[in-house]
Amino acid sequence: MKKSLVEIAQKVDVTSKYLSDISLKRRRPSPKLARKLEIIFKVDRRKFLYPEEFGDPWIELKSISSVNR
Repeated sequence: MKKSLVEIAQKVDVTSKYLSDISLKRRRPSPKLARKLEIIFKVDRRKFLYPEEFGDPWIELKSISSVNR
């Protein structure tokens, strides 16, 4: 089941705007938020914190969701 940005934002207790800004690389998540995203998406939190070093988690998530369709 594909979750919307709004649903994910509610689950991690942030606004959908803030989560959108993170996914568009306008902002970085806190370590605490990165941990919550790691739990939800099963993607290493370091990817959310340091995408230039560990890889963009949002690209990985897009590829996973396209396979699951």
